[in-house]
Amino acid sequence: MARPTIEPSEEIKKRICEALRIGASLEHAAHTQAFSRRTLQRWMGRGKSEGEDGHFFEFQQQIEKAQAELVIFASY
Repeated sequence: MARPTIEPSEEIKKRICEALRIGASLEHAAHTQAFSRRTLQRWMGRGKSEGEDGHFFEFQQQIEKAQAELVIFASY
């Protein structure tokens, strides 16, 4: 039997994105909220596959934006 899907709260999403913006890896950002890197990657994969109307799509987009903001900030 498959494990039940855990959905991140808005607070968890916010904290993960904040960690990514300051340079944390996916693994470290996930661990700050007591999740594994693999769980975070599964959420991102669901976001990519479910389309724009999905709950995970928005989170996946927020993660990519946070990572891009780090790259831009680090280049200054």
